[in-house]
Amino acid sequence: MSVKKNEVSKETVLEVSLEGLESNDSTNFVAEVVGTEVIPAKYTDRKWLEDNAPEFPVELTSKKFDAEREPKVQSGLVIIKELMGDKINPLVLLLGKWWECKPARAAIKNMIDAEAVALGRPEDHYLQTDLRENVDKLSMLQNAVDRLRYSITYFKPRGGLSSKEIFKQFSIQGTVYNVPLSLLTEAKATYPAVEDKQKLYEMIIAGSTKVEAEEL
Repeated sequence: MSVKKNEVSKETVLEVSLEGLESNDSTNFVAEVVGTEVIPAKYTDRKWLEDNAPEFPVELTSKKFDAEREPKVQSGLVIIKELMGDKINPLVLLLGKWWECKPARAAIKNMIDAEAVALGRPEDHYLQTDLRENVDKLSMLQNAVDRLRYSITYFKPRGGLSSKEIFKQFSIQGTVYNVPLSLLTEAKATYPAVEDKQKLYEMIIAGSTKVEAEEL
């Protein structure tokens, strides 16, 4: 069920915001009251939330906030957006992005409820059924990711990874060189066109060693 705004005078709102909810941006002093919670205006601005990195002032941050874990969560959300595109509701991602900031969390939940009303869906069913569906699919994906990680680790050499470069001899313009295969791959990607063949040779020669022929 959506939460109705309490009728509070502008003076009361400003007084509360100046006790710890203000920011350096004076335009954020006008706050919004939702239930018993005072929400700075910037947190009710969807575009501002989307365009800015989460902030975690002590007085507004969840007690469960983990400063070491949070960057990993934020990076993961970016990857989910890249992979899922429009298959996951952007407000769900926004909720995850700002979850640890309590007033932002409340404001985004109100945005989701408003979207449910606009679509003619019960607010609780919309979040817990409609929007949850693709998130549950992601949780199943985690099991597959764990399997892939284990499969790769299983074949990790016990003595550690080999750092030895692999070379192959090539004759370039009549001279034989020991060419690192990694350099050869890079050079071919850098100069794929036939007309750049001379530049390809020059790049390979610069990173290779000449093979001196032995006389009998």
